[in-house]
Amino acid sequence: MVHVAGTPRAATEPQRLDSVARAAAALLADWFGDGMTLAVAWGTTASAVAAQLHPKATRNALVVQMNGAVSARSPETVQSPALLSQMATAFGASLLPFPAPAFFDDERTRTLMWRESTVRRVLEVRNGADLAVFSVGAFRGPMISQVYSGGYLAEDAVRELVAHRVVGDVCTVFLREDGTYADIGLNRRATGPTPLELRRIPRRLCVVAGDHKVPGVLGALRAGVVTDLVIDERTAEAVVRRLFGR
Repeated sequence: MVHVAGTPRAATEPQRLDSVARAAAALLADWFGDGMTLAVAWGTTASAVAAQLHPKATRNALVVQMNGAVSARSPETVQSPALLSQMATAFGASLLPFPAPAFFDDERTRTLMWRESTVRRVLEVRNGADLAVFSVGAFRGPMISQVYSGGYLAEDAVRELVAHRVVGDVCTVFLREDGTYADIGLNRRATGPTPLELRRIPRRLCVVAGDHKVPGVLGALRAGVVTDLVIDERTAEAVVRRLFGR
């Protein structure tokens, strides 16, 4: 289902983000309740959603971090602990962080890490979540996503993404506009769920604002990871134009 957040034509990028964040926070408050698990992918948009949440008491609820966030290049950029804590506090829920980097240096390290009991526990909880909230990252445009602006990727990695025609990411897994992702090498080092894994979560809320995210939105839709989309009016119109050539 598409939820369009109305914004004035002259709205700035921050105003558009604020509008979709408020709409997404209201939906989360309606959907998330007792005994449920909410999986969250960190980022600028998710932080904006967390800031709009009003307290709602729940029982036996859990918020789980969907993808690692540590960056050896810029450790000061990590915001996921504050974001996750803010969401958990708003719902009176327990918090399960993901003790891993955003990207491993070597895919073999990820394979070994996935065998650790602490990490396996996070993966099991994440994959069994009732509800997920995330955005679409973009490495071009007026509001570049944290994955690209926060020092998580070396220059050669960004060049690899361009060579693979990547238009954005969902939970730090990179996508092309046609929704394909399996043959992109960087994804074998990512800690976020693949689209195949993400689709196992029953309700998946994608929150997006900004024309620069249009190709990524189409990639996410074609990858089948979105059940509910919160999007501002101008971006929604741009998606329709690109999709239907109008």
